Amino acid sequence: MSESVRAVVKCQDPGDGSGDVIIDVPPDVLAGMNVGLGDSLSIELGA
Repeated sequence: MSESVRAVVKCQDPGDGSGDVIIDVPPDVLAGMNVGLGDSLSIELGA
């Protein structure tokens, strides 16, 4: 899949000191991209 989809999401700190973030992608965005469990996504930080 090479289609781009833009969405504003909030990054959440999992609180475990790992430096990782949790991003909740809205269900309508996932459905619009036809992705679900087991699929991989590439997320880029935008300005």
